[in-house]
Amino acid sequence: DTMAVSDLVSAFVSRYNKKYQGKAKLDASQLRASLSASSSSRQVLDHDALVSKLCDNRGDVFLIPCTATSPSAATASSSASSASAPSSSRTTVASSASTSSSATSSPAVGERARASDDPTLVPGGDTSKPPGDASSSVTSSASVSVPPLFSSDLPHPLAPSSLSGSAHMTLPPTTATLSTAPAPFPSIAACPSPSPDIEDLHATIRRFVAEADAAHAKGNARYARLIYKQILEGDPDNHYLLYKLGRLYVEAGRHETGLLYLERALDLQPDEHEIVVWCARALREGGNWQRAAVEIQRCILNAEAEPQMELSLEMVRCLRICDNAENRGTCSVLLMSVLQQREDNKEALLLLADLDLAQGNVQRSVHVLLVLLLKQTDDKDIRRLLSKTIEWPGALPALLTELGDAKDSGPALAFLGTVVKDWGAIAASDLLYKRAVSLCPQNASYCLNYAHVLEIQMDYQKALAVLCNFVCNMAPEDDVGIPYNDECSTERVRCSDIAKVLREHGVGETPLFCEKFTVAGKKKSGSAPAAASTASEGAASDNESDAGYLSRVVFPAAEGDVSSPLTQDELDLLALWCTLVKVLFLTGRLQILPELMQLIEHARKGRQLHKTNIRNEHAYYCCIGELIPHYTTRSPSVATPLFVLGDSHCLSLSWRMLTRNGERFLMVPRLVTGMKTWHLRTGCSFYPRKNFQYAVESIPDGSMVLSIFGEIDCREGLLVSLEKCRYESIEEGAAVAIDIYIRALLELVEKRRFTILVHPVLPVLNETRSIVRIFNKVLRRRVSQQRSLVWLEFAEELVDPPPKGEFIAPEVLESVHNLPSILGKGHTLKPQYELDGTHMHPCYIPLLQAAFDHALSPSSARNEG
Repeated sequence: DTMAVSDLVSAFVSRYNKKYQGKAKLDASQLRASLSASSSSRQVLDHDALVSKLCDNRGDVFLIPCTATSPSAATASSSASSASAPSSSRTTVASSASTSSSATSSPAVGERARASDDPTLVPGGDTSKPPGDASSSVTSSASVSVPPLFSSDLPHPLAPSSLSGSAHMTLPPTTATLSTAPAPFPSIAACPSPSPDIEDLHATIRRFVAEADAAHAKGNARYARLIYKQILEGDPDNHYLLYKLGRLYVEAGRHETGLLYLERALDLQPDEHEIVVWCARALREGGNWQRAAVEIQRCILNAEAEPQMELSLEMVRCLRICDNAENRGTCSVLLMSVLQQREDNKEALLLLADLDLAQGNVQRSVHVLLVLLLKQTDDKDIRRLLSKTIEWPGALPALLTELGDAKDSGPALAFLGTVVKDWGAIAASDLLYKRAVSLCPQNASYCLNYAHVLEIQMDYQKALAVLCNFVCNMAPEDDVGIPYNDECSTERVRCSDIAKVLREHGVGETPLFCEKFTVAGKKKSGSAPAAASTASEGAASDNESDAGYLSRVVFPAAEGDVSSPLTQDELDLLALWCTLVKVLFLTGRLQILPELMQLIEHARKGRQLHKTNIRNEHAYYCCIGELIPHYTTRSPSVATPLFVLGDSHCLSLSWRMLTRNGERFLMVPRLVTGMKTWHLRTGCSFYPRKNFQYAVESIPDGSMVLSIFGEIDCREGLLVSLEKCRYESIEEGAAVAIDIYIRALLELVEKRRFTILVHPVLPVLNETRSIVRIFNKVLRRRVSQQRSLVWLEFAEELVDPPPKGEFIAPEVLESVHNLPSILGKGHTLKPQYELDGTHMHPCYIPLLQAAFDHALSPSSARNEG
């Protein structure tokens, strides 16, 4: 419907005065007079001119004339808060058609699904599930007709040309950027003296939006979303809040929901480049890169220099999905254009390095990434791409060539070894650290990290060799050791003391290892597991008593006050000794540990090492120290290996026995450090995923495997994901992680013929026990649906019911909004199962034995039918 400007002003004044009764009052005649006397450079319409649309541009209100031949805009009012909440640097408004239709002017784009048209998407309401069918908001690739992106019929995206046949106008630039929060409710500058209450309201809203932006930037998306939605309820067409909500959901991986908000924002601001970029990202990551490319192309033609850079980079990301020679050429042109404008643009350089890699130019790709890494050593994107690149044929020689003289520098090689290890380039990290250790054999840090790389590869024999060689070959003049943590003592624990203990037990002799220390039954993949000969694996010698042969040394685990801080070199040396203990334990050399740990205790005990950068090594050491006194019987001479594949919770089961029908099973650890079930997803390159793959390869085909993962997901993964709005409930997040876990286990059953027993997550920590119980409920249900997997039912026997008055209803437990009030409450771990506050006491093994018997019995549910 059309109406005259004067009638629109009257209607506006009437509605404004009705909304803000008594707080502020506008006079229609004064407003008309102020409009006529406007000094704005924008065209002022006559009061009798017909208009068809009122467009809000973050505080400035524009009237869109009805004529199709002379597009113009008139300022109805200007924002009183333009300085504090300025608007975009550039805005384009379509003249004859409605603003929202400009996004569909290209025949290839099709009709955009608008969230505002969907009654189920109410600002401030629940958007945990995208309304309607996902296909209504994201068009499938097959249904989109995509024209040649840069054919002769279309202008090149870098060429300064406008859309053909489009009547449009550009409003004069203002002082704002999209990253600045707008005043969600338009201010009316024409009011001669705005009410202080209204000004306070606007200031309060801007303060809350700024608070939400800060929370979002710090990773607390859940809190930011709460504020955005509450403000959006009062201003449902605020394009900035719609953009921020859409971006928040896209970052959380919820592309369909994010796209709904972004498209509503894009309808209001069709040429705002940041909205276009994030809308395109939602489409691309949601699988519709063709439509994303068309949306970018529509906007890229009119963008200025800086917006064009962001749009060009997003276009490159889209085209890289469809990797062919033509698209590579287009990507090269786009990236070179961006780098001409800003030669240090990190995103452009990363995309260029990846493009060079695809084109076989490994040398330049390595060069670009090394330059970036030197400038931003902690950047995850740079580290991840360098790790991907270094695994390509010829990349490691190219890296050494680029290093020049630094290729013979231990620090440089060790740094690069750590970078590529973290993101899964384990073989390259092995070579880099091996070279660093050869250059600096007396450096404890390099030897320690090299041993960690070998642990990831499950090459414990070589790791033990590296650690023992360092300890046993330490030059006397360099063997300064670590001082006793005792003010009354001047003694020090030295490597020569450690080496003496190793040699007394035959570990430090030449050759360092013999086959009797190798876990029996470990053969190449494809061979059947044999009975394990375990005379040397955790067993006492023949003249030892069968009872309590390790419990004669009690591990003093209590921490005291720090009496003398250690230097970084001393910390590295202590971490190396702790890792030596860990590797000895994982290879079954238990007899040596009491004497060795008693020696290390002089330097360790009483120090707050959990606050240092060796806390991980120290944590493993302390856990093993707590376990050692509880080995009260020798391992039998012959037993079938039951491989325990798991995180650090597998330590409590290591080298202990289960029996069934007279057959004895020795639980052999296959430790995967720090792995969440989430790391098993396709495409993950983080090193725990590689550790898992190496661990699986070390297990013979056809073996029985006890899988124990998920505690780290419950401790940190799910909580972090909830904060990022990736999920709406604990159960939803648990279901996603468990589906990934189950798929990985089923693949092992199919390809490796494993018999897999699924161990429940252990409810050790008070703070996360409620989350663990939800996780176990979902895990049990999913495992029970798979006849090829075996669930071990005993988790509820580990806990006592909650104290009176602390019962938590399931619906309360599963709601993310109730987390702060329920963490640490509810069921409690039975005291006899406590070990070190993080791991389970091995006395729970009888419960595991009962579940093991039941699960494998002919009458179990798994075998029914």
